[in-house]
Amino acid sequence: MPSGWKEKSEKLVQLLKLRERPIAIKFLKKLGDIDTIAKIRKDDSILTTCQRFMQARVFGRTVAVTAYNTVPGCSFLMGLAAVPENLKDGSMTTGMWCEKQEDARERFSTFPIIPYGRHEALVLSPLDRDYIDPEIILVYGNPQQIGLLINGYQWKPYNLVKSIVTGGSSCAISVGNCYLTKEPSLAIPDYAEMRYAHAYEDELEIAFQATDLDRILTGLEEISKKGMRYPIPVYGAEVSTYQGMPESYKENIEKQLKEQGRST
Repeated sequence: MPSGWKEKSEKLVQLLKLRERPIAIKFLKKLGDIDTIAKIRKDDSILTTCQRFMQARVFGRTVAVTAYNTVPGCSFLMGLAAVPENLKDGSMTTGMWCEKQEDARERFSTFPIIPYGRHEALVLSPLDRDYIDPEIILVYGNPQQIGLLINGYQWKPYNLVKSIVTGGSSCAISVGNCYLTKEPSLAIPDYAEMRYAHAYEDELEIAFQATDLDRILTGLEEISKKGMRYPIPVYGAEVSTYQGMPESYKENIEKQLKEQGRST
């Protein structure tokens, strides 16, 4: 049985003051495995993947994503269906996202797509429900919150966090790319996620391996001790930042000023 995720989720929400709960994501090899998930909401309405994300993070629902309840333009991104040929060759999106078909084809080729056939469903659930042991955790927040989350991840050891911008399919950029690389993946909610799933205009999203959550929490606590916590206290654009600098930074400023014959 899952355990401990509720406390970790609440700690992450507390440290970052997140508006909404993190999402736990688990991949199921067989459709029948859905019936083993506690309190799962069965819904055959054909929706986008990001609409299901919204249901989990805002409405608090535990939901399944399958090839049967997801629009064709989304299901293949999560490895639930084969890629439609008219998307692969760019003909479906020519004149919509790119003027020429060759550019639309090139655009699509950049999408990080989970290979088809590895699983038949995804389960999304609020992490604090503790209903599933997640493989991936998806977090939404403003740039301050997501930036600090990344800083926490990088506390020990340091690893570069990458982001790609394909111009669409933010679910693939966050969850899909994280699945493929096993590394955190940052995404800007795309047009569809804002239109259909009500993603907020001030939000970013980041997906990371569930096994990285302890590392992130430890890092957030450590940088918080240094005063780097949410909300970030701000200085005015015309006020000297010297007094707000860490001591090691002040030393460099003092050295620079001394070389220039000036003082603080």
